[in-house]
This record gives sequence, C-alpha cells and structure tokens, in this order.
Amino acid sequence: MQNETSLQATYHRIAIAVEANLKQHVLNTWFPRSVDEDYGGFNQFFREDWSQEEIATRSLVYQSRLTWVAAKAAKRCADKDSYFPAIAMHGMRFLRETFWDEANGGLHWALNANGCPMPFKHTYGIAFAIYASAATFDLTLNDSSLGLARNAFAWLDKHAFDFENGGYFEALDVTGKPIRGPEDAPDSLVYGLRPGKDAIGTVYGLKSMNTHIHLLEAFSALYEVWPLPKLGSRLHHLYDTLMEKVIHPDGYLHLYFQPDWTVIPSEDSYGHDIETAFLLVEAAQALDIPDDSRTWKIARQIVDHTLSVGWDETYSGLYGDGDPVTGPTRPDQKRKGWWEQAESLNALLLMHERFGSETDRYWNAFLKQWAFIEAHQVDPKYGGWYHTLSREGIPPPGARKSDAWTDPYHQGRALMNVADRL
Repeated sequence: MQNETSLQATYHRIAIAVEANLKQHVLNTWFPRSVDEDYGGFNQFFREDWSQEEIATRSLVYQSRLTWVAAKAAKRCADKDSYFPAIAMHGMRFLRETFWDEANGGLHWALNANGCPMPFKHTYGIAFAIYASAATFDLTLNDSSLGLARNAFAWLDKHAFDFENGGYFEALDVTGKPIRGPEDAPDSLVYGLRPGKDAIGTVYGLKSMNTHIHLLEAFSALYEVWPLPKLGSRLHHLYDTLMEKVIHPDGYLHLYFQPDWTVIPSEDSYGHDIETAFLLVEAAQALDIPDDSRTWKIARQIVDHTLSVGWDETYSGLYGDGDPVTGPTRPDQKRKGWWEQAESLNALLLMHERFGSETDRYWNAFLKQWAFIEAHQVDPKYGGWYHTLSREGIPPPGARKSDAWTDPYHQGRALMNVADRL
C-alpha cells in the first residue's frame, strides 16, 4: 500500500484525469449536440464520428437519462454561463408534455418516427423518468419536475405494485394493466420486440432484477427530495426485496423470477451485480441508515464475488456475463461493455473508501480498471466512449456512439462520483 502522502497525490492526479474525461468524452460529446430544438427532447442516434442518423424515434429511457445527466452536470457546474440547467429543463418539458399520457396516466415507453406513442408502457422506463424528475427538481426546485415524479410514482403504485407477492409488475398496456403473456402483448414485429419478450427483453409475466434495481435507484433519488412516508415504505420494500429475494447468499444477483419470486436459473450479469452494490449503499443513505452493517456487508460481498468471477485478470476490466460460479466461457460473454466498466470503476472506489484500511484489493482493481478505460475505452479520434470492446480492448469498426440504449448515464454518473470521491 502506498504511504498516505503518495496516496493523496495519486488521488489528486486521477481526479483531474477523471474530470477531464467527463468533460471531454461525456458532457462535450452529447451536449449540446443531442438537443433537438425543433422537435423537442434529444436526438438519440449518432454514428461513430458523431454525425447524426436520421432516425426520429424517441425512447423514454434515453430521454430520461440525458435529462438526468444534464441536471447532475448543472448541479456540479458553478459557471453562470453553463447551458446545462436549460438543457435539463428542456428534457423535462419533453418528458412532461410528450411522454406523459394525459388520458391514462403513466409515461409511454417510446414514440415512433411520427411522434406517436407505442401502445405499451414499462415500469423500467417510468423508473428512469422518476430518476430524471428528481434530479431536475433537486437542481431547480421547479414544482413541475417534482409533479411528474409524484404522479409517476402514484401511477406505478396503483397499477404496477404487486400487492400479493411484492415487487412490481413490469410490462404494462396503455391503461396500466400488466401484460402477463404473449397473448396480451403488442405485435413484436411491428414494434421491434423479441418474440415473447417485453421492451427490456424479459419474458412476459416474469419479474426481473434489472427493473427492480432501477426502481430502487429512482425511489432513492426521489425520497431524498420528497420524503413522503409511503414512498419511504416502498423504497424500504424494494431494498428488502433485493436483499431477501434477488441477491444470492454467495454474492450475485438472480436475473429473472416468477411472479411469486421463484427463481428462474440464469447466467450472471457482472455489471448489474457491481452496480447494485453501489445502489444498495445509496438506498441506505436515502433511508438514513448510511452505516448499516448489513448493507455494507452485502455490498462488499457482491463486489468480492464480481472480482472473483467476472474480472479479467489478464487484460483487466469487467466481463459482460457468464456462469455465476465459474465465470464466462463463451467469447461473447467476455466482451466488455462501456457501462460495465463505468459501474465497476464507481463501485471499486466506493469499496476502497470504506475498506481501504483493511485491504488494497479494491484500490488495485480500481487502478487497473481506470487504466483499461484510459487505454481502450475512449475513442482517440472522434471522442466519447466505445460501446463495446473485445476482451483485449479492441473496438468493433463503425459502431454507433449513441442509440436508444447507449447514452452517457453510466459513465457520466461513475465519473462524477469518482472525481468527487477522489
């Protein structure tokens, strides 16, 4: 372990580099480039060189995530000339005026190229709208932002909360009725869905880890700015659900469940695992139990398991997915997505801050993860982060920089948190 003086110097040096990466390869690549002043919201399809593809669809997740990043960037930037507050409000207006369903409540999953809403909703997408709304209200104290979050929470509670088994139903029709099977689902060919699966790839009728960790994330953010007792109760319920039903005792997360939370065996998603370690700590802070020993024990166990099973000891970096015990076996499982690397960076430094006096394991892994990002993740020609890399760190030729699922949220949050923590 480095001595204290040397360690402080290293923290400072990396903090400067992380801040530079955030500004150059996240904030300055998406903003203001993505802002659509004519149609509203954000353009979401950009080629490798950041030229815009003429695809006019809009997804709730992407629109919400860019709104959230702009709000968080504005909160960090003291510069009076910063354009981020205006961009955050631009995104919030689009969510409120275009995605909110005035007839049925809730927010549409996506708009097609003609601006018409697709005839289904999803709890996952609404969670991100709540997340964006909470961040924008925290920035501006504008009641309309909080209003969208309040209304979305109430709508989910009425339509998606499973009062019998706990947790939330996920795929919903426009009225909020849960879609429990393919017979009630929208046409997969028409709406670009995989047969028998919903908008995030979950079999209709099942519950997913993915939706529930992001509900936890959204409710944590909302509860920080709007401490409604019922919201606190639902946040605590989600926290307990993850602890008791989703997280395996060995420190990884099950992916899918029957409605009664019976586990459906599946592979392990290492990025979601290590992201959840951070989200559990964040939720504990929102619930005013920041030093809860159970939270830190489970979060640490998750990170330890991820390093043991999902970490590449040869080239560094986090694999995509694989067996929860033996690790990845197929080449496609060893690919390295941008978001897994970002979430790993964030969680590893969090663990080092908490447990660094006991072990240098997290700090050493953090240094290797940051070195991998600097050497391979950043596009030196056009800027921004590559979407996916090979195990060795080689990007595929011509891959998009941005689409409905590729956005600046994961790396934006990770770099902000890491720079501030360092």
